[in-house]
Amino acid sequence: PDLIQTSCEQPEQNKRKKQSDFVSNLKKGDTVVTAGGLHGKIILIEKETVTLDIDRGTKVKFDKNSISFEMSLSNK
Repeated sequence: PDLIQTSCEQPEQNKRKKQSDFVSNLKKGDTVVTAGGLHGKIILIEKETVTLDIDRGTKVKFDKNSISFEMSLSNK
């Protein structure tokens, strides 16, 4: 039973680590997509949040963990 539990937990731990590393490396100017599907450019990064410009000056604040991926990386 321990082997099965360990093998099931490993992918989830890797996923959490990858997301944590990704969030830690966000920077101003990155174009990102939120978990809800909103696209925007990071204009401000705070301890727990990021502010995105989603359309010509429309700014929205999100929890850092709600950022799914960086668009500039997916376009390469």
